[in-house]
Amino acid sequence: MTRSERQSRAERHTHQTKTAKSMLTNVEHIGIAVKDLNSAEELYSKLFNILPYKRETIHSESVNTSFFKINQTKIELLEATDPNSVIAKFIEKKEKASTIWHLKSMI
Repeated sequence: MTRSERQSRAERHTHQTKTAKSMLTNVEHIGIAVKDLNSAEELYSKLFNILPYKRETIHSESVNTSFFKINQTKIELLEATDPNSVIAKFIEKKEKASTIWHLKSMI
């Protein structure tokens, strides 16, 4: 890949990141159920060019969570810690590596 091609690719990525970030307005947070929290964190870090600001385990819900903040919107990634948990069953039913679990808008 030439220098010009790399620069063009980087510019497209920057534009896509800005576009994705600007789309997130009036949404308080998005909950996304994921099979693998580490892989999902890596993907979202690359997509939005930021790192998660918080990671925690919620034992009562059998999930590990990771949070990103983009503008005023939070993205919450949820990974099941128990194969019988609601998140694990939701992922299994959808047959995907990740899927939207919930969306909360600001009023």
